[in-house]
Amino acid sequence: IKSSATSIAELSRARPFKIFDPDTALIEIAKALSAGSHIIGISGGSAETVGVSRVITQGMLLKFLAPSLVDTKVPVKAAMTSPIITIKCTDPALKGFDIMASKGVSSLAVVEETGIIIHNMSSSDVKIYLGTKDFTAVENLDMPLEEFLAKKRQANAAGGKGKSMAP
Repeated sequence: IKSSATSIAELSRARPFKIFDPDTALIEIAKALSAGSHIIGISGGSAETVGVSRVITQGMLLKFLAPSLVDTKVPVKAAMTSPIITIKCTDPALKGFDIMASKGVSSLAVVEETGIIIHNMSSSDVKIYLGTKDFTAVENLDMPLEEFLAKKRQANAAGGKGKSMAP
């Protein structure tokens, strides 16, 4: 498999890091998080933090809003919008990046040979891949996806306590 630098670059830009003022209405943050960004910066920080004082993630927003959903009777199927796209765990990592770029999606379900989902692959994996010092060889994109994800996540955990270091 040849490296598709274009699709990898496209995926790394698919989730832009946006910065909002602290007085921004929560609905605007929710819209930005639901439109592609997984993490939003809040302005007001020092030059050392490039003007970002805090961040809010999709998970933080959901945790904040969850108590408001206690009496909501809307079934989960009302929020489901896209069919699942799968890739086999034995396929090369690059194939996953190419599928995400060509289909315009931010994640794939990684399945074993019997079709059972065992992992997920997301555009965050691309950012982590590009930002991990010890994991930069393009040849790694030819390794089976399951091995790629395990190595990438292991390298990321060693350098960032298991959390993504990339927005």
